[in-house]
Amino acid sequence: MDSSSVIDCHSNTNGVHLGIQKLRDANSNLLSPGNLVRHHTQSVFKSLCKLLNPPPETLGAAALALHYANVIIVIEKLATSPHLIGLDARDDLFNMLPRHVRATLREKLKPYTKTTVYDTSLAEEWTEAMSSILEWLAPLAHNMIRWQSERSFEQHSFVSRTNVLLVQTLYFANQEKIEETITELLVGLNYVWRYSRELNEKALAECSSFRVDNENLNLN
Repeated sequence: MDSSSVIDCHSNTNGVHLGIQKLRDANSNLLSPGNLVRHHTQSVFKSLCKLLNPPPETLGAAALALHYANVIIVIEKLATSPHLIGLDARDDLFNMLPRHVRATLREKLKPYTKTTVYDTSLAEEWTEAMSSILEWLAPLAHNMIRWQSERSFEQHSFVSRTNVLLVQTLYFANQEKIEETITELLVGLNYVWRYSRELNEKALAECSSFRVDNENLNLN
């Protein structure tokens, strides 16, 4: 073996050693406590971002979570006193609905538009059904409003005061199912409202009849 071969071999060996040393240095830097913590934090952050990214079929993805929360809260308030619902409040609630939900609601209400006499037992069933639905749906709506309020507070005060988790809201709720549920609530509310109006009209008619009878008795 000549001297040039020995030199080439030596230089190649040095190159290999240098490459190994660089790899060791890189690994030692990567595996240092600070880098490990940073790497773990980034991984956790990426995982959280994926979890907070709503699937396409949810209200969060459609940017409707807050809007439907307001709709549900209005329904909840009206359902407590259906006999006090005025035409303006009824129209306002209807106008809060997206166009496709309004179209679905119209179709659902068609069988009831021909009804002139409303059944007491059916009105009670609708009242019970609405109460059961709102028992689990209303808290999600209120949490949605509360979560949004807390986010707004944090943006203005730079102080974190998170008391509601996003999973406790309507954010990840399935849009189609929530819209079906809201439609069902409105069908029930419409029936109970019409039943209440019928009772009020009967009561007023009886009062008027009683007043007329008394006036006739006084004339006699």
